[in-house]
Amino acid sequence: MAKTTSMGNWLAIDDSRNEMHVAREQLLNKKQTECVKVKPDGEVACEELLVKVVQHLCITNPDRFSTLTKYGREHVRDKLIFKDYSIVRPFECHPLELCARLAAADFSIFIKDPFTRKWYL
Repeated sequence: MAKTTSMGNWLAIDDSRNEMHVAREQLLNKKQTECVKVKPDGEVACEELLVKVVQHLCITNPDRFSTLTKYGREHVRDKLIFKDYSIVRPFECHPLELCARLAAADFSIFIKDPFTRKWYL
């Protein structure tokens, strides 16, 4: 897979988003532990990804996503389904799961081992 240099088409939302969202919600609600797997050393990367996903969605789709403060914590609002999610600890769901709930994309986190210098999932 080629690395993208432009974020313009990343996480594009089209007319199939609602249908895809319903399917993802059902899958994540029924099989969350099978869909979201993260090793302890990947947690920080998942939180960083969440920040990037939320920023991107709010900039490219301000009519559909926004951020707000609720209960003293920052949240993202998905205006299509009228739902707010915390984007800071404590999370209502894992940051990687939230990325999947917000965007119609599959996410993988690769981390470089400092000793072997190899990338791993």
